[in-house]
Amino acid sequence: MLAGIYFSHKRKRPAKRLSTEFELRRSRTIGVAIPAYQVGHHLTTVVESIPDFVDHIVIIDDASTDDTPVQAAALSRTERVTVVRRDRNGGVGAAVMDGFCQLMAMDCQIMVKLDGDGQMDPACIDRLVDPLLDGWADYAKGNRLSARSDLHGMPWTRLLGSVVLTLLTKIASGYWQILDPQNGFVAITRDALERIDLHMIDNRYFFENSMLISLNMISARCMDVRMKAAYGDERSNLSVWRVLGAFPPKLMRGLLRRILRRYLLLDFSPIFPLLTIGGLMLVGGTVWGSYHWWLSAVTGRLATTGTVMLAVLPVFTGLQMILQALVLDIENSRSLTVSEEVYLRDRRHVEKP
Repeated sequence: MLAGIYFSHKRKRPAKRLSTEFELRRSRTIGVAIPAYQVGHHLTTVVESIPDFVDHIVIIDDASTDDTPVQAAALSRTERVTVVRRDRNGGVGAAVMDGFCQLMAMDCQIMVKLDGDGQMDPACIDRLVDPLLDGWADYAKGNRLSARSDLHGMPWTRLLGSVVLTLLTKIASGYWQILDPQNGFVAITRDALERIDLHMIDNRYFFENSMLISLNMISARCMDVRMKAAYGDERSNLSVWRVLGAFPPKLMRGLLRRILRRYLLLDFSPIFPLLTIGGLMLVGGTVWGSYHWWLSAVTGRLATTGTVMLAVLPVFTGLQMILQALVLDIENSRSLTVSEEVYLRDRRHVEKP
């Protein structure tokens, strides 16, 4: 049984002469979903640090076996906190989706995902939701990789995983200007969440990556928000080496779905034939060349010039076609990525008295 009391707060902002349009945007309801699994030592501190302008907080206890349920039950006595208890552990993605659905039932227009382990600073929620409130973006996420100083304090295993996954996720999602895709500190508008296919969102640690792929399919605008991560005594349940082994096949499936939907079903683009024909030529040339290289090694007979060219030409032509498709995909994605620097400069200009 879900329980909660609806309570609304006015956003606390410096007294500035904002336009009527800005004041209307500030009236939108904001909710925070906190997936909580074995985070009893951090949960209370995290919830108490959430800014007052957040209207609703939903804690999703993902079948924790420590004192997380006790801490969550104590926090639920406050007016804006609701606790959702899962009988079976479903993973961080499933917990977040449960929280977002609960927040939509509470009529929230902006939804934020905040981990309960204390690695994310709740004070940064304001920076995540502002571009959504102002209509600049549909989805905002944290970015810990924008400057060298931001990397200090990050464990090297997490840094390695972030760098590799960033490159692979750029290719799969189509958001080529987005960094740190594994950052789970995100905010999304209700409209964008209602438009994506929720069945495509991964239930576990592939949640953030699958979210980006799904958002690209609906041409949602995304923004990276620079922030630092805090690493304390918490323990991550995510193994970097397990991720590097399990994520590439999922990213490949996501890439294929995105290309088919965006560049064939919704709007035909040269990207689809370039990738299809280029991929076939690359694979065909590689197979042909590998077979004849093996044949020459077994028989001791050198392959003829024609045989070599039948392997080389398709490989190089296929690579050129694939690279051209990637260039076109990068150009298409520019309009879907919003620069935080440009947004802040424009916002300062608007808010001048």
